[in-house]
Amino acid sequence: MPLPPKNVRGKPAAGCRPGCAPGCQPADKPPLPSLARRGVNFVKASVQHVAQGRPQRPDATKLAILEQCAANECGLYRGDLKKPKCAHPDCGCNLAAKAGWADQQCPEGYWLAEQRAEQARQLAASGKTPAQVAAELGCQVQAVRIALAGGAGPNASTNLAQIP
Repeated sequence: MPLPPKNVRGKPAAGCRPGCAPGCQPADKPPLPSLARRGVNFVKASVQHVAQGRPQRPDATKLAILEQCAANECGLYRGDLKKPKCAHPDCGCNLAAKAGWADQQCPEGYWLAEQRAEQARQLAASGKTPAQVAAELGCQVQAVRIALAGGAGPNASTNLAQIP
């Protein structure tokens, strides 16, 4: 039986069970948080977003984030490309909206808020590899790659594989 995916702390990702990995059957996946919990999470994210001045991400970065979520490495992706959702208990968000908010980040560390993405870019510019940057920031390597490709234009998501 395959092991469940790991989060940034090396523990099984929230809500994942053995065998729940990309490609698993919907019945094996953890359910979305309750509607009330998702509402509370969305209100908290919205208040933070408004307090920060409603910063938006470039479309290319948002697309890279949605592609990362759809890859379902954490086992928490739900829905489809029209209505993508996250089943993390601290999220449950509508990814189509939240991925575009530059002040928000994945609770599992698969994509970063713009402030942390800028830190990742600075660390990478100092000569560190994406793996070293991820270890220092406590996030996934893919989040660093998205940060490094951020603002790279309409082909940013296809350029991710070219970042070492």
